[in-house]
Amino acid sequence: FGAKYAAVYLPKEERTILLQRKGKEWQTQMHIRNGRRLVLEGGWRKFVSDNRLRVGDICLFELKRNRRKLTMIVHIISRDQC
Repeated sequence: FGAKYAAVYLPKEERTILLQRKGKEWQTQMHIRNGRRLVLEGGWRKFVSDNRLRVGDICLFELKRNRRKLTMIVHIISRDQC
């Protein structure tokens, strides 16, 4: 996630993020690296595999508001569509 986006919309501590796509859900862990870089782990590989992501594909993350759990809808644009 971009630093400017994360500073405004994401929590400052490590948390679970629920990813949603086409009626399915994956729990991932958001970790902070070097004090500000946010990365997804613990479930991210399963999300990548289940959605057959390839190098060059684009993931757009849409934050769902008014949810108790940190939840994002993921939109995927295939590299073939770019």
